[in-house]
Amino acid sequence: MGERSRSGAVRASSAVAVQTLTSLAPRRARSEIVDRPRLVRRLMDSAQATFAVVVAPAGYGKSTLLRQWDARDSRPFAWLTLDESHDDPAVLCTSIARALDALEPAGGGVVKALPRRQPPADALLSRLVRRAPFVLVLDDAHVLRDADAVDALRALARHIPAGSQLALGTRSEPPLPIARLRANRELAEVRARELAMTTAEAASLLRNAGVSAGADVLDTLMRRTEGWPAGLYLAALSVGEQAGSTDAAARFGGDDMMVSEYIRDELLADLPAAAAEFLVHTAVLEELSGPACDLVLGRTGSERVLQGLARRNVMLVPLDRHGTTYRCHTMLKDTLDGELRRAAPRRLAELQHRASEWHEQNGDLGAALRHAVAAHDIERAATLLWRAAPQQLASGRHEDLAKALGQFTEDQQRAHPALALAAAHLYAARGQYEAAQLWEQVAYEASDRSPEPALDAGFAILSATLARGGASGMVRDAGRAYELAQGSSAWRSICCLLEGVGLYLSGETARAEERLEEGVRRSAASAPALQAQCLAQLSLIAIEREEWDEGAALIGRAAAQLDRHALRDEPASAIVFAAAAALRAHLGRTDDARRDARHAVRLLRCKAAFQRWYEVQAKLALARTELRLGNVAEAGRLLDEAARAAAGAGKAPGLESWVASVGASVASVSGSSGERASPLTAAELRILGFLPTHLSFREIAGRLYVSANTVKTQAHSVYRKLDASSRSEAVAHAAKLGLIDA
Repeated sequence: MGERSRSGAVRASSAVAVQTLTSLAPRRARSEIVDRPRLVRRLMDSAQATFAVVVAPAGYGKSTLLRQWDARDSRPFAWLTLDESHDDPAVLCTSIARALDALEPAGGGVVKALPRRQPPADALLSRLVRRAPFVLVLDDAHVLRDADAVDALRALARHIPAGSQLALGTRSEPPLPIARLRANRELAEVRARELAMTTAEAASLLRNAGVSAGADVLDTLMRRTEGWPAGLYLAALSVGEQAGSTDAAARFGGDDMMVSEYIRDELLADLPAAAAEFLVHTAVLEELSGPACDLVLGRTGSERVLQGLARRNVMLVPLDRHGTTYRCHTMLKDTLDGELRRAAPRRLAELQHRASEWHEQNGDLGAALRHAVAAHDIERAATLLWRAAPQQLASGRHEDLAKALGQFTEDQQRAHPALALAAAHLYAARGQYEAAQLWEQVAYEASDRSPEPALDAGFAILSATLARGGASGMVRDAGRAYELAQGSSAWRSICCLLEGVGLYLSGETARAEERLEEGVRRSAASAPALQAQCLAQLSLIAIEREEWDEGAALIGRAAAQLDRHALRDEPASAIVFAAAAALRAHLGRTDDARRDARHAVRLLRCKAAFQRWYEVQAKLALARTELRLGNVAEAGRLLDEAARAAAGAGKAPGLESWVASVGASVASVSGSSGERASPLTAAELRILGFLPTHLSFREIAGRLYVSANTVKTQAHSVYRKLDASSRSEAVAHAAKLGLIDA
């Protein structure tokens, strides 16, 4: 009996010895490993720090990085790969002692003296670490959960001598006073953000795995995996021979069988069941916060759960510096979405509905809409889209509205008046007026079947936008919409612009200014595109009054809004650049005027159609510009186009007056023969600006840093083009033509 027990003990001891020897050896490198010198250098440079931690979820290459550090550092490395058996203080300390003893025997029977059932005393630990500089690597340190084992590790940490380092590879936050060590500069850290592969490293990994990927494929996989090394390697295995295909790379994600199996086995299986369920059921959210998760799950305490998951490093990406808001890594999110559809399909619609409520309560109507569509609640989704539409239209975010409408089928759009009316507004904003009128009729028919008073303002605004009743109709419809849209600041901002333009077209300039100035105030914070439109209209009024400084200040504000919000290339910004060109030409900034005029022309060509009044305004402003620049033939062409557009704009006294005014200027330049005068060059225009002064040609030359002969030659060219025989006659003719002030 005693012999059998002794024999069993020997076999058990041998098994432990084999396990210990295995855990003392670093894991072997694989052929697809990518060299990461930037991170190794970071660890090499940390030799003065007592501790080094490599913290990241599974699959980030923690062990690989530690091996590469071992290969390059001149100090000896003692390795111990931990498993569940080490979650016992005696086993842990014995294994650490053996690992260190393998580098340099401690002598004095230190290892034999280690207690079997409790952590060793500090004095004994002190003897263990009193040796030449070394690095002790404890890989997979996240397995240590027993309080006594953690205390033993902390005791060991207190005795690491100068020049040596304790390095932990772990999936979760290590049981060390990280904040204090960081503040005392005793800690080197490499975390998931640094371990995520660069594009060059990802290319090497794929190449080592036998996959040749072009730039497009590589960019797609980097975006899908966020540089997660395991994800990139699994992508190579999954996509295989199709890896050169952008479509194949785009289809790869966390719902791929190999990825989802890896995440389930390496991340989710390690979590308590309640924590894993929490992640699955909150997967409907793009951003995870305590209040959002509480509402979606119908419970409390979510913030505490999130913080626990963050400490476990389960691929949650923090979105703030306070640890209150997170998002799931893209691969994890894909896997969780699949788990939710598989494990809780009946709860999915309910969770999506609650997520929609959360976003609506927090003012994110776009996200609320997406979740309502995902919950198949079309009525709620249509209502949310209509609530979001005014802001999207007013701010110039037409593609956002198009994308929102794209979540519905055409049959759904036709069946819900809010969706049909939103489509009509979108087409009108794009200048596709026939389509706008078609969808307006669809919306009317759907509204007859299901009356929605909340849409009345939208119908009135669309009527004002289409301007079927001419200028007076715009004023009437926009004014009515303004009264109806009491709860919508964005709708009222649009009403201010439309009514202001209608009044301006009608010749009621003072009332137009009041409405446009209100539009500027209402849209200042939330609708930059609309504010720029209001400012441009006010600048045109200033131009008509020859208040050039006021006009320049207004158009400067409008241009600044376009620049600030990246709206310069929106077709509706054409009027801003046309007005800016006219102002700058008058102020003598000829190069700027030409540049703005060219940009306005490009934008006018971009849109399927513009409202007649808009086209007339823009082209008359451009005609003024060309006149001022001496390009009379081009001014005449623009005037002709503006006159044709004005003829189809309905009754608009303001437009008729502007066309007549610019027409008179062009006619006076053209002469009785009907031939267009030769345009002045930029250099000649600069000389023309000096001719009304008392400066001599020599003095003008000094101002322009050119020779007196150059000035004389250019001045005589101006005389010839203006059919003048003297300086004073040239000034008089130029003033009559509007090229200079009288």
